[in-house]
Amino acid sequence: CRSCRITAPVCEKSAKPIPFVEKWTALWYYNDIIRRSFLRYKFYNARSYAVPYGKLLAARLAREYPDGVPLLTWAPISKKRKRKRGFDNHR
Repeated sequence: CRSCRITAPVCEKSAKPIPFVEKWTALWYYNDIIRRSFLRYKFYNARSYAVPYGKLLAARLAREYPDGVPLLTWAPISKKRKRKRGFDNHR
C-alpha cells in the first residue's frame, strides 16, 4: 500500500556486500512491515502483491542500471523453513 511504500526502510545500494556478487539491488530491507508483506505474498496467497512488487523493482533497476544487467532474483525463505522443505522455491 502507499503508506507502506512511504514508511518502509529503503535499502541503499551496496548497503551490505554479498560474497561472490558483483552487483545487486533491493527495494527495502527485509524487516518489519516488508517482512510481513512478503510472508503474506509467499505463504498466504496474496497474489495481488506480485504486480506492484514487480513494477517497483523494475523502476529501481532501470534507475540504477540504465544499460541493463544480468539478473536473477527471488525472496529467499528462512534457513529453518529451507531445512524443513529441503529446497527454496518461489511458487
